[in-house]
Formats: sequence, structure tokens, C-alpha cells
Amino acid sequence: MAGARPGTLTIRVRRGATIAVLSVRGPATYRWVSSNHPPRLVLDLRGSMRGAAFHPVPTGVVRSVHVGVHGDRDLRLVFDLHRATSVRVAVRRGHEHTMRLRIVFGKEAPPALARRPLARRADHPRAVLRAGVRTGPVIVAVDPGHGGIDPGTTGAGGLHEKTVTLAIGRMVARKIDATPGMRAVLTRDGNYYVSLRERVLDAQRHHADLFVSIHVNSFPRSPRIAGGAVYMLSEHGASDAEARMVARTENAADPTIDGVHFSHNDRRLNYVLTDLLQNQAIAAGDRLGGDILRHLARVEPLYEPRVQRANFEVLRDPMIPSVLVETAFLSNPRQDRQLHERRFLDGLADAIYGGIREYVRAHFPGRGTREYVVRNGDTLSAIAVRSGVSIRRLQAFNHLSGSDIAAGQVLRIPPGSG
Repeated sequence: MAGARPGTLTIRVRRGATIAVLSVRGPATYRWVSSNHPPRLVLDLRGSMRGAAFHPVPTGVVRSVHVGVHGDRDLRLVFDLHRATSVRVAVRRGHEHTMRLRIVFGKEAPPALARRPLARRADHPRAVLRAGVRTGPVIVAVDPGHGGIDPGTTGAGGLHEKTVTLAIGRMVARKIDATPGMRAVLTRDGNYYVSLRERVLDAQRHHADLFVSIHVNSFPRSPRIAGGAVYMLSEHGASDAEARMVARTENAADPTIDGVHFSHNDRRLNYVLTDLLQNQAIAAGDRLGGDILRHLARVEPLYEPRVQRANFEVLRDPMIPSVLVETAFLSNPRQDRQLHERRFLDGLADAIYGGIREYVRAHFPGRGTREYVVRNGDTLSAIAVRSGVSIRRLQAFNHLSGSDIAAGQVLRIPPGSG
């Protein structure tokens, strides 16, 4: 790895995808991780990388590129993107001990389609619209705590936390699914055990944008304590001793977790790579938690008026803004009775949903964007007319400098058009 030197970095658009090619002289290894919030790719090259000076011209989905030295010897490149998209990284060995990293943002159209000549008119002028990568509905992972052999806390009347969380979780999911532009994914939909690791992996498999874990609190030594609270992951430690206690209780169901996907299994380096993404997710979790708290305050008194910080394992995915909602106290006799009532459960579900909806409206204004696959005979002006948008806006939204388009090319249609 010593002696590796970066060569050139070029960025171009090809067949609807943005492709960055980085050449490196000498042996080097690389690690990368991508995020959706914000849309970004972080690439680390290990070796003697000092003195690198890249000046690529951003194009396509790449908004900007930042280059710097990470640690003592590593080169870090941060690709900030205009929007979230799929990412593929491949390595090709070149001549004279050179290595080429090919980074593909988005999906390339088949070559045959890209080379197909444009006819004067399209055979089928009707638009072909499909959901784009990370431009479809906002996906919310709803996580009913505990389940199966893990009942959670239990009230004086025998009501289990796992029963309450599943009921509330199903209600929240139904409300989300009934909202245009949003879709819910339940980490469990029955009385069975799901490990903390599997809950996070399930959210990742569904490409969740948000993760909301639902629980019920208990403090038998002080049965008068009541109300709701919202927790987010702490960068450093718990807000207070009680937050640490709650985290220990919830984490005890599953002592290990590893829900983060990287390009390599170097755990030490992966922890470093997550810093940038984790801070973003924590900040987003704070905002999401605040929105839920405001709605929860309309249903019941709050046990904690501010979002609390604790080291919950189930919240430790640096890719997904995550919160844990403690809805009420089963150890409180009055709230124990309320948690048997469907009306109260629906009120709690409505509060959680209301906070999620408020956050989504503020932070996902462009989701629901459509995509159009250019066909033979299409012109940019015709697509603009059919989509109800100006040519200038369509060009700006797709970072086009002119009106040239090719069959098979994917155009994003701005929200609110059509």
C-alpha cells in the first residue's frame, strides 16, 4: 500500500447514469459507504496519498466532490449528490501497476437502447412513468417492541408490553399506508420474537427512510410516574441515569447487533466511516423525535418534554434516522387501564403518525418524483408538454445543458407536475 499515488478523477454521464473513474498509480485498497440522508458517497483509499489534487467538474447526479487526507496516510473523497441513488463500485487493473475505480451512480441503460436512432415521432407517445430509486414513497419502518418469548414489561393486570406495542404499531402502519407518498414496513406483525439485529436488517432490506421503535415504559418503584417519552441515539452517552436504565432494559433482549453494511469487513475503519453518517442520522432523529413529542403532548402528559439521548442498540444504524417512543407507563395504574382501551391506543398511534407525517412533509418535499424513460421519437419539448412542466424546469431538474436526449435515457419529472 505504501507508494500509492492518485492519478486522475473524471466524472461523466453515460446512458442515464453518472460515472466517476478514479485512477491510482501503485497498489492501494479502498473502502466506501453511501447514505441517503444526506445523499452522499464516502470513499477512502488507504496508502500514501498526500498531495492529491483533484479538480473534477461535477455533472449528472454529482453535485460536488471534496478531497482531503483522512488519518495519517489515507485519501478521503466525499461525493455530495443531488439526490439519493444506487451506487456501485468496481475495480479494474490497468497497465504498469495502475488501478481504476469505476463508481456508477444510478443504473445504466442497455447499450442497444442508447444507440437506437431517434425517429421523427414516437411509436407510442404516451409517457412511461415508474418509481425512481429513492424517489418513490417515503418508507417508514415501524418496530413494535418485544414479542414472542420476550413479553417486555407486564402490568398489574397481566397486560404485556408486546401486546400493546403490536396494537399501536399496526395502527401507525395503517395510517402511514393510507397517506399518499408514504409506506409502512412492520418489523413484526404477530406475536413472535425478532432480534434487535434482525429488526435493523429488515429496515435496511426495505430501504427504510425512517425507523420508529414503539415501547411501553415501567417503573414499579414509583407507580405515580406516567406519560410518554422519545429517545434518540446518543453520540456520547445517555441524557441521564434513567435514560441509561431504559436503554439497558431494552438492549437486554439482544446483546449484539451489526446492522450496518459496508464495502469491507474492517470494523475499525468502518466505525470511522460511520462518523459522518451517524452524526447526520442523529441530528435527523432529534428533529423526528421532537415532531413526535409535540403530537404526543396532545394525547397525554409527557414524562420527558425533550427528546432524550440513550445508547439503544436498535437505533444504531447510521443510515436511518431512528427514534424509540416510550408511549406510557404500565406500572402506573391509570395508564395500565388506559392501555386496555382501543381509543387511547389509537390516540397514541395518531400522535406517532402525526409526528412522522410532519417530519416527512418538512424533509422529503421531493419524494414521489416520477421518472420517464425516453422512447424513440421523443423530444424534450414533447415530454415537457405531456408532463405539465416547462422545458427550462425539466432541463434544470435533470442538469441538462441542452435539449439532446437519447432513447433509453431516464428523465426525472419534477414533483407537482402532470
